[in-house]
This record gives sequence, C-alpha cells and structure tokens, in this order.
Amino acid sequence: MELNIKASFAFLLLFLARLSDAQTPAAQPAVFDITKYGASSNGDISKALLDAFKEACASTSPSTIVIPKGTFEMAQVKLQGPCKAPLELQVQATLKANADPKQLSADIEWLTVNYIDRFTLSGGGIFDGQGKAAWSQNNCKDSKSCGNLPNLTSTAPPRKHQHRWHPRGAIEQCEHHRLCHWHGDDCISIGDELERLHITRVTCGPGHGISVGSLGKTPGEKPVVGVYVKNCTFINTDNGVRVKTWPASHQGVVTDLHYEDIIVQNVTNPIVIDQVYCPYNQCNKDVDHATTTPPQR
Repeated sequence: MELNIKASFAFLLLFLARLSDAQTPAAQPAVFDITKYGASSNGDISKALLDAFKEACASTSPSTIVIPKGTFEMAQVKLQGPCKAPLELQVQATLKANADPKQLSADIEWLTVNYIDRFTLSGGGIFDGQGKAAWSQNNCKDSKSCGNLPNLTSTAPPRKHQHRWHPRGAIEQCEHHRLCHWHGDDCISIGDELERLHITRVTCGPGHGISVGSLGKTPGEKPVVGVYVKNCTFINTDNGVRVKTWPASHQGVVTDLHYEDIIVQNVTNPIVIDQVYCPYNQCNKDVDHATTTPPQR
C-alpha cells in the first residue's frame, strides 16, 4: 500500500511539472529597433545598425533586429558573428545605397553577413542598390571585372536598384522571408558550400531570377545541399529558378533542391538548367560540360 501511495505521488508530481511546462509561454525574441540606437531618415543608419547588432549578437536568447518602415540611407555594413543564439534581421524599410558607386569600397560588399548560424532575413523591405547609377559607370559586358556594384553577401561557419543577394561560403541553415528584389541581375545567387537555405515569399523582377551558381569555375568547390524555394513570385524576369555551371566544370555536387508554389508572370524561362553558362562569351563552350544524375527513387 505504501508503495502504491509513493508511486501515485511521484506520478502526480511528474504530471504537474509537465502541465506547468505546457502552460509556460515560449520566450519571445528580444527586439532591437535601430531607431532606438539613433537611426533616422535624415542620415546614414550604418552605425545604428552595427550598435543594435552588437547587442543582439551577444544575447543568449533569440533576437530580432528591426529596421522599421521608411526610407533610409545605408553605407557598407558588415555584420560578423559568431553569435550566441539565432538572429533575425527584419527589414521593413527601403534601404538605399550611395548614389555614387565611387563612394563604395571595392574591398567589401554593400551588406555582408558573416559567420552567423541560424540566420533569418525577413520583413518585406527593399534593398535599393541605386543600380542605374552603378551600371552606367561599369562595363561588365566587355570586362571580366566589375567594380563598385552594391552587393549583399552572407556567409556562415561550417557545420552547423541593382544588387544581388549572395548566400555563399559555408552556410548552414539560413532563411529569407518576405523580401522584394526589383533589379536587373540575379535576385538571389547561391554559391558553393551551402546547406539548408530556405527562401520564402520573395518577389523578383526584372532580372535573372533565383540562381544556384554559377558553379564549377574553380577546383575544390564544396557541395550545395538543401535549397528550399517556396511561395516566390517572378515578374518580367528572364528566368524563374535556375541552376548554372561553367563549361569544363570542375567536379562538384548540387543536390536536394526543392521548388514549390512558384508564380511566374511574363517570364521567358521559368525553369533553367544551364550546363554551359558563359556570360558575354568570355569562355570556351566547345568543351565537355557537367552531367546531371536523375534523382534516386
């Protein structure tokens, strides 16, 4: 009898503990609004964004940096981890690069996100790289080197208007939600050494759509594994979703690509697998190119 009482009492304590856990609301991410750090529509928000990032990155619980609605100027910014917890950059605003591309340093991109695991870019905002001005001062058609073009780059640690967003260089688990890209180049360009990239509710156009690659140009490129593109819209683009490799590609792997609920409006090539990608004919197409392997069933 005593044993039964003790067992019942222990079960009751366990039940109450689980009930308490179930009723405890999940902790909400800490919010870091850049206007609380001195950002205003009358000046460059770079310092305010960096100050907000410094505190958010040091937080041991999930954090969200908010750039609220409005139009802000932003110089070149590098957000560099590692951070102690998941971090979201929520861009609700229109961010404008310097209208004079000569003011941009060639050493870094317009916005760089480095070495942050479990990073999310969201908010429905717009990155306006002032591309018309930038392209008027560059001759990419005749030159292999294009300088002073505002780009956005994301890299993260192993394991775990005219601009492009380049997720590249050892990324594991990164997300892009509710963004608008209006420009003339790749909407999102995905490089090698990447795992689990989620792109949802992104609107692209005009331009070249969302691309994996170009890949295979240099030896030793790492695999691209797990790209998920969902609920995205392409308007007046050359391509929708694209995978591109160079002629005579070096060995590499691209696998586990998922495209779901894609909307195209006035798109020339909704789906493209280009194994002889050769912009402006600056390569030799008359060579062996990459091969594709059918999915295993």
